[in-house]
Amino acid sequence: MEKYKILIIEDDPIIQTELQVLLNGNGYEASAVTDFTSVMQSVKNTHPYLILLDIRLPLESGYSISSQIRIISN
Repeated sequence: MEKYKILIIEDDPIIQTELQVLLNGNGYEASAVTDFTSVMQSVKNTHPYLILLDIRLPLESGYSISSQIRIISN
């Protein structure tokens, strides 16, 4: 069975780690963005089924990133 890929875009390392552990432990393939200068490149490289996106990020708002993601995804 194929694991669904989930991309976590969260700048708080504690929350990021907890989400990854929880999701990976429940059969998902979770990865997290660690370089916030290239979030969209991470999205394009990962091809996630689901993205967990924080609204308040260090360099760009989650709303802006969400708009960019919608341009390239279904």
